[in-house]
Amino acid sequence: MPTESQKLDILSLDCAPSTRRHYQSSLKTIQETLSGSVELATIGQLLYFLNRVTNPHTRGTYINIIAKLRPDLKQDMMAIRNQNKKLTATHISHTNSLSNKPTYTQLCQVRDQAYAEERWADFLVQALTLLIGCRTKDLNMQIEDVESRDTTKNHLVRYPGSVELIRNCYKTVRTYRRQRHQIADPRIVHAAFQLPAGSFTRRICDCEPKGVNQSDYFRAQIEHLVAHDPYVLSKIQSLCQSRGSSFTEVASSYNLRST
Repeated sequence: MPTESQKLDILSLDCAPSTRRHYQSSLKTIQETLSGSVELATIGQLLYFLNRVTNPHTRGTYINIIAKLRPDLKQDMMAIRNQNKKLTATHISHTNSLSNKPTYTQLCQVRDQAYAEERWADFLVQALTLLIGCRTKDLNMQIEDVESRDTTKNHLVRYPGSVELIRNCYKTVRTYRRQRHQIADPRIVHAAFQLPAGSFTRRICDCEPKGVNQSDYFRAQIEHLVAHDPYVLSKIQSLCQSRGSSFTEVASSYNLRST
């Protein structure tokens, strides 16, 4: 008989390794607070636990874990998740309004400096993140000169004068399906050809500026479009599509309805 931890790991196989590790540590917190297992807890005990969690992002993780382990509470967890999404959107909107993270212009300067210094891996990560809105998982890819049929990985295929990013594995692939991005930007093409073929794994937080992650890039992109582009909504919708994000959630998080 598998343990609750083992069951959760099996039910989370489609998640990124970091997410699965986070789920395991979060499950221990739930179990310790309940002084027992999630599977044997009553709905009242679970609600009491969730209501004590003030951060909606953290609560969202706990909700996901409980929903995976307790399919008998599907309707209850769906209602709780929808309520928490509203709280999360409000929290994100407030956090974004107070953010002191780099601006879009500053991030472009960081990208350009990486190119000037011939730090090709850093430049490629930063350029693709700014262009498409990539998340960390999207940048785990194979650099190739011939397109592979392997649909279990992401691929960056190099052609004369262009590259194609094929995303088979990313956070919201179940909703947005496989995505292909034809890119003719000469600097991206040049950087791709300077790197060796084969496995490429690089995170945005491994690149300058220190402490900046992919969500900071996305925030900067949205704020830049809102401030400078008269066709902001169509541009943001396009960015959400390429990134694999819900436009409705982005609009709520960044107060786009009031722009």
